[in-house]
Amino acid sequence: MSQTQANRDLDGYGGKINERRQMLKNLCPCRNNQVKDVETWKGILRIATHGSLKERNSAAHAIGTLLAKATKSEEWRQIVVQIEDELHELMDDTRASRSLLGTFKKHGHARRGTARKNYRRVIKSMDIQNPKQLSQWLNEKLLLSNRQAIEVSSPGLNRLYVWLDRRRRFEPNKRTKDGEILAQAKQFLPAYFT
Repeated sequence: MSQTQANRDLDGYGGKINERRQMLKNLCPCRNNQVKDVETWKGILRIATHGSLKERNSAAHAIGTLLAKATKSEEWRQIVVQIEDELHELMDDTRASRSLLGTFKKHGHARRGTARKNYRRVIKSMDIQNPKQLSQWLNEKLLLSNRQAIEVSSPGLNRLYVWLDRRRRFEPNKRTKDGEILAQAKQFLPAYFT
């Protein structure tokens, strides 16, 4: 099936509900590692918001799997970055986010609150796309105000960004935790950790 056909079917123009649910299952990254078309993922997000209950659950499973893969792979992370606005809209929709967070819970989270926190963590770690964003992230983590804030021009910050960028490029399947970034920051920016 072509991506165009999949998008049309996901939008509800073709197929019955059970066929669309089966399509959602087939598009899920746990079964199919080839679906990296942003428009297809936007269609899945639309179903997660506007589909029937069973369709929303199937879409939520696919989205949950996508987010899990995004923490380990740069390729999947780029898809999430491109659909980030739609993801935020989904999380703002009470009904849709309940389904998505419930699916996260099934994936091993203790409760929905933990799942929401994990969603935010995944998105925040993917937000760091340049030294400026890394600076903002560090300043927020270290509770640094304007006078004390780490500047983008800081050599230590740039070294930290190079480390993070290399980690993503050369070890895309390795998950980078906040603690690891902070440990490296302590090495490159020791003055901020005294």
